Formats: sequence, structure tokens, C-alpha cells
Amino acid sequence: MLRDFLFLNTEILTSYLSQLEGYAEVSVDETTTEQKKKGASSKIMGIGGEISGDKTTSTKRNLAVTDEAKFQKLYDMLEKRKEIQFLDAFDDEIWQQIRRGEILEIPAKLRTPKFLKASQEINNFLPLLDMVSPFLENQPSKKDQEAIVGFSQITQGLKDKPVPLFLDSSVNGYQFFSNLERKYLRCEVALLKGDATVVGKVHKILDKGQKETAFSIVPEVENTVIMNRKQRRAMNKKPKQPEPFKEIIKGPAMILIPIAVFL
Repeated sequence: MLRDFLFLNTEILTSYLSQLEGYAEVSVDETTTEQKKKGASSKIMGIGGEISGDKTTSTKRNLAVTDEAKFQKLYDMLEKRKEIQFLDAFDDEIWQQIRRGEILEIPAKLRTPKFLKASQEINNFLPLLDMVSPFLENQPSKKDQEAIVGFSQITQGLKDKPVPLFLDSSVNGYQFFSNLERKYLRCEVALLKGDATVVGKVHKILDKGQKETAFSIVPEVENTVIMNRKQRRAMNKKPKQPEPFKEIIKGPAMILIPIAVFL
């Protein structure tokens, strides 16, 4: 199967392969040997005939093992050992059998928090605003300028944080969620949408009625905005954190440690 990777955690790949094989493969030596026969011009003393000899030439290449090849190798090993479970159509009975630490392969629709989408669009617009601002009849107020600067600071604080990724499966009522480390992304965050396949390890299982915060900008707001004690208390109250500033996953749900996301 040929895959277009949107995300690939190479550190996990190396770790899992070394655990299964007992070593970490970083390169492959490939040697090609060619043997040629040649006739000798000298004759053996006292005996007729010619001496024939062989000439051997060898070509050696050192081949790097690509991350894509490592993933295919890991996938094949897990499939052979029946340690990867493909979750396409499933029911509550199958769901109840899944345990923490299992490797799942899930076809799903990807989506990121609404705030990330909005922040990307606004950040793309800000340079244009600087260009056209001198020509505007009504200049932004001081309050508007402060809001823009504050928003920019908040989004900058999120740039080094993992990307929250929601996985909507084909079975309604069940949720999957992962945090993608940005250094392993193979695409822009804006492209993490639509149909894709996710391979990951089950980290946590939320039963029906349980819930967990998947995304919130409250820490970034507190770090970038000077707030008094009353403002901080108000910010920490759950009713004061509507979407798109906070998103929650509700059980039945699973939080995965992502290995790969691909098309």
C-alpha cells in the first residue's frame, strides 16, 4: 500500500521496531558480486592446455532506511503478530474488548479545533491589514489594536504546542482523539481535515459519562494577558469558556498516542 503521510512519529517507529527486533536498524548494506572467467596465455609445464582463471568484482552500496520503510516494516510485523486492530465498522461489544496499549488502525474524518482554524485565517489576514490600514478612513481604535496584539500573542503561544486532532469514526456516538507533535507533521495544520487513516496506541479509555478537556486556550490567555484575581476566577469557570475557546471529548471515547496519519 502506497501512503501519503500527513504525520509520522519517527521516534515511536524506531522505539517499537527496536523492541520487536532487539536492535535499531539505521542502514542496509547491499553488495552485488559479478564473476567473470578469463583465459590465461601461459601453459602448464609438461602438460598441454591453458590455465583458466576467475575475476570477481564487487559493488557495495550503503542504503539508508527511510521512515516510510520503517513504518511499513512495523505495520507488517504487527499484522503478522495480529497485534493491530482495524476499526472500521464496530459495535459496543467490540468496543468493550479494546484495552489500553492496543494498536488501532482507524479510518476517520479528521478535524481540528475551531479556534485553530480561525486563528490561521486571521494570522493570514493580519499582514494585509497592516498594508491597507494607512488607507482606511476609519482607523482601528486603541482597544481594537490591543485585541489584535493579544490575539496574535495567544496564537504564537500555541505554535509550539501539539495539534489537537479529533477523529470522527463511521460509527456515531464513539469518539477518538490524538495530540500530534508538530515536529512530526508532514503537512500544514490546515490540511488535517477530511478522510484519512490513523494508526495509534490506545492511551486512555473514557467510559460513557466521562469527559476530558481536549483543547483550551485559557492557559495561553493567562500567560499573555495581565489579569487580576477576579478575572482569573471568572476565566476558570467552565460556563465562561464556550466554544471555540474550549472543546471537550465525552465518552465513550479513546485517546490515542498517534504513530501515523496518512491518506
